[in-house]
Amino acid sequence: MKKSTYLILLVLLASVVAAGCSSSDAPKETTTVTPSNNSEPAKETQSPAEPAKEIVSTSFSDFTPYLDSTATSLQKESFFDDHFKGKYVTWSGTVASVSKTLGSYTVSVKHSSKSLVSDAIVTMRDDQKDKLLQLKEGDPIKYTAKLTRYGDILGISAEDGTRLSSKIQ
Repeated sequence: MKKSTYLILLVLLASVVAAGCSSSDAPKETTTVTPSNNSEPAKETQSPAEPAKEIVSTSFSDFTPYLDSTATSLQKESFFDDHFKGKYVTWSGTVASVSKTLGSYTVSVKHSSKSLVSDAIVTMRDDQKDKLLQLKEGDPIKYTAKLTRYGDILGISAEDGTRLSSKIQ
């Protein structure tokens, strides 16, 4: 065989080995939010292997420009980037849909009665499957997730989601 064929096979083999070493399939411990009585953000209790997640918001209404009909797309995106992007929130809403897309579990959540479809699309952790199987469209949901993107069409995107309860508090 040619050297280029060996090189391609070597690269493919290295990719397979690297993918097999990933720990993303390992189950993760469930986290609980510890509310704070002072002005400090709430922290989650985690397993020793995972650092504590700082919760920057416990109410969707904290994302005030989203609810302001006169705010421009640029104002909403800038506010999101400055206050929420890459940070964890614990929000309550209503399930719009639950699905498995490209191997990931996603929940579309409505936070405003004015929303046509949903306000947030949350990619949930793999260990959440059993909790997600219990959900139906219209059910209340409380979750913690890391916000990643804001857009006018798809709304807010989040990842590393965990379902905390089915009751809105």
